Amino acid sequence: MKHKYFKVGTLYGLITVVGVYLIGKLANDTNAYMWFVISILVGLITAIMIYMLNQLMDRKVHRRLSGLEAELQQNDKILIEGPAGKSSLKRSMGKLFLTRNQLLYKSISDKQLNYSLEDVSNVRLCKKWLFFNNGLKFSYDGREEEYHVDYPGDWKAIIEYVKEIK
Repeated sequence: MKHKYFKVGTLYGLITVVGVYLIGKLANDTNAYMWFVISILVGLITAIMIYMLNQLMDRKVHRRLSGLEAELQQNDKILIEGPAGKSSLKRSMGKLFLTRNQLLYKSISDKQLNYSLEDVSNVRLCKKWLFFNNGLKFSYDGREEEYHVDYPGDWKAIIEYVKEIK
């Protein structure tokens, strides 16, 4: 999911380009070409810095998640796992695990949530900030649960496949 960092960097870079150019125009400087060049340079520098900062933060999160393991039921095997952020009033980072019988979320703070696949329904994709398609949403016990994961389309397909063959 490296392209999401490119999107974030590009978005911030474009905002910077427009902002710097408008500041130059509002300053009543008659040399619009100079302000345009300055805004492009500052926008590129901002985009690169945001991209690199996101890469650095992502590595830090992956290092913290590397030792996180779910507590499984007897004879249960993990089919797929990956980093996930639980969307709620208090956002938490952790890992999402899928086994033949359940979907598990283990947060960095060692809190584990278990969702029986029989009770999971209406699995769908959602967007974060109307810009990133990295949300996985499903219904469980009458509640809507939302997680931000890498490759949510793959997660959705695998969950539906496991439910189907069960």
